Amino acid sequence: MDTQKLRDQLHNLNEVSRNLLRCQTVEEIIEKALAEVRRRLNTQVASIFLLSKDGVIKRVGIDGVDKDNHPIDKNWFRDEQYQPEESFSGKAIPAFEAEYGYGEPQYSNDLLADYPSMINENPYLQKLGQLKCGISVPLNGPNTTFGTIEVLNKSAEANQDKFSLEDVYWLTQIGTIVANFIVENRRKERFRIYKKLLEYLVTLENDYRNFKLSEVCQFVVEKVTTDFTPYKVCIIRIPDEGDGLNIMGKSCDGDEDFLEGRKDGSIKSGSQIVGEVYKSKQPKILPDIGEEIHKFNNKEWIENKKLKSFACLPLLIQNECVGTISVYTQYHYKFYNNYWVFLDTIALYVAAIITRVKMSEEFRQIRQERNDIRESFLNASVLVSYDQMSKNILHQYKNKLISFSQFLETISAEDRLSNKERARIVAEQKESIDQQIEEIKQELEITNNQSIDINQTLKEVVRG
Repeated sequence: MDTQKLRDQLHNLNEVSRNLLRCQTVEEIIEKALAEVRRRLNTQVASIFLLSKDGVIKRVGIDGVDKDNHPIDKNWFRDEQYQPEESFSGKAIPAFEAEYGYGEPQYSNDLLADYPSMINENPYLQKLGQLKCGISVPLNGPNTTFGTIEVLNKSAEANQDKFSLEDVYWLTQIGTIVANFIVENRRKERFRIYKKLLEYLVTLENDYRNFKLSEVCQFVVEKVTTDFTPYKVCIIRIPDEGDGLNIMGKSCDGDEDFLEGRKDGSIKSGSQIVGEVYKSKQPKILPDIGEEIHKFNNKEWIENKKLKSFACLPLLIQNECVGTISVYTQYHYKFYNNYWVFLDTIALYVAAIITRVKMSEEFRQIRQERNDIRESFLNASVLVSYDQMSKNILHQYKNKLISFSQFLETISAEDRLSNKERARIVAEQKESIDQQIEEIKQELEITNNQSIDINQTLKEVVRG
């Protein structure tokens, strides 16, 4: 290749890169990348496949024309999917048990001869009219291949019916750009989740009375099972007041029917794998869940749903375990470092939130107990004060009434006093007693707003 041609290709690649990197969403870059690929390589059709949660690659975008040169509808053959290493499209995806997680580009100018096991040969022949040549290159992430970008057939206007190695290299570079964009998009999504959990912590600090831990846990499990992760099911458990772990949140990528048949009862600390993780405070990773499936309470559900891998992490804060978070996948997954760090970070945030909720509840109880003790103490003090005051008053006025009674007997015996004089003397004595009673009532009203019927009290004392 001469220098000028190389420069032209690099310039073209740079221009395509800039256009693609201006995209805002994964959907947008898929659409633009396919259009650029078809234009640059003069292909009849271009497609992108991404690895799904059930372990197959599914077509997420297509751009091309059929045998009559009519645009192919994006919903045509919409359920197209392949197992790793299956057919031409799946060959660029390595098997899950492979030692290395990266696939290799596939390239052929005689597709039907080089790939006789193409499982969707007939639909493509009917739609495209031919299957002559193709290229499929892997979309590689930090640890593994998670998709492919594929082209089929040179277009009629290309004046050639074969792909060159130069085309393979160019498509590989475009695949790298698309893969890096998707990886970065997923990284940003993880940080958006971290940010939301931090917001929950701030909300909890400012308004713990209206804070709902169940909403936080449900938010977490739903985000852990969204499209950008390999996890199909996520469950969070926290301990109850006894020795059990109860579900606080569960999700299966929006497919609630997937959870039917599960036994969601309490798990005792130390029993089954989740209980062992909680008690030991050590994570458990099972790339092949079948190796220890006898330790699961939901063995039948796991087998029916064809779940292949499992991981459980303790929710730890300052070496105290406050719960567990578990995930399942539908294919044998090795729990690569980037997604393990994601789970570990999520576990730390959730542990911090649970601990803060627990502390808030403990503080609330302490404050309530303190207020109860204070109120009891004040009530006791008031009762003691009134008891002593009542004793003093009753003692004083019991003597007063006894004296008054004796006085009545004395004046009754005085023949020289008229009835009018006797009534006047009695009225004066009664007025004196009433005035003293009123003064006591006013004093009690200042000390406490509760009213006391002194007259009735004195009468009861006299009767006693």
